[in-house]
Amino acid sequence: MAWVYLSLGSNIMPQENMTSACEFLAAQFPTMVLFPVIETAPCAMESEQRFLNTLAIVQSNDSELTLKTLFNRQEELQGRDRSDPERGIKDRPIDIDILGSSSILTTKVYEDTPEPYCQACVTAAYGGCDTVSIPFMGELAGDCPTAIYTDTSGRHVFIREQTMNRLFKRLEAAFNSEQRLA
Repeated sequence: MAWVYLSLGSNIMPQENMTSACEFLAAQFPTMVLFPVIETAPCAMESEQRFLNTLAIVQSNDSELTLKTLFNRQEELQGRDRSDPERGIKDRPIDIDILGSSSILTTKVYEDTPEPYCQACVTAAYGGCDTVSIPFMGELAGDCPTAIYTDTSGRHVFIREQTMNRLFKRLEAAFNSEQRLA
């Protein structure tokens, strides 16, 4: 199973659309790491509307093509016109991009990405900039790194930490104990 590294952005009803996209991801993937949500200026487009951006890491056995098809469908359900050839430079309800995958849980994929919003999300994950809380499955999320794990009963378990390092240490301990039990 691979870790898949995603970026999410919204500047049309960003609170609502970011919440919907994160809840969609949590419903699709039993293990997800959600980075802090940050507010950013538009990048590579002209708009008066600011973005909410975040990063997410999910575990999946699906191909990137299968996942991208799934994410495009969700973007359309949330109101994005994927048939518009200028969609990349227009305001959007949600954009879910795959930035890479790896066999180990790391932030290196994001650190190597030149996108300024990715760098800002990574900085926020290590406690280095302001964050925005969003309503998420009856809780508030987005203010600090959070892991969401769906157990076999369908309940969501939230693990929140102040920094990504502390969250990864807790996840490694949980995954190692799960593997010993299997």
